[in-house]
Amino acid sequence: NIGDVPDLSALLDYDHLILGCPTWNIGQLQDDWDIAFPQFDKLDFSGKQVALFGVGDQYGYPDNFIDAVGTLGNKLEERGASLVGFWPCDGYEFSASKAVRNKVFIGLAIDEEHQSKQTPARISQWLEQVIAEFVLRPVVNS
Repeated sequence: NIGDVPDLSALLDYDHLILGCPTWNIGQLQDDWDIAFPQFDKLDFSGKQVALFGVGDQYGYPDNFIDAVGTLGNKLEERGASLVGFWPCDGYEFSASKAVRNKVFIGLAIDEEHQSKQTPARISQWLEQVIAEFVLRPVVNS
């Protein structure tokens, strides 16, 4: 629960982050994220690569499907982060999302309510993509 983390500056200890954020109600951040969100204004994510994923309901909330991912992604970029892990909108049915740019999601979209059978394959494919985009360097021991 990110709302229980007293100091999000610990995120800055990492060059590569994978963050998940559900969309709550009508396009809002879930309460725990809403509590933590103001801390992002004090953090510098320059040089950090961040992959995002979000959970939402494309049929119940088609006008704001995974909006919270867009809200979080916009804030991270504003604070210097580079986003990776963009995901195609193909196979989803929704009318609008703050998480869509240039006809792709800025992170993995998961709809466990209506497309749970597709979730494992989507996650596997997305993780392979994210690992490749992170271009992780081997650790050199002296």
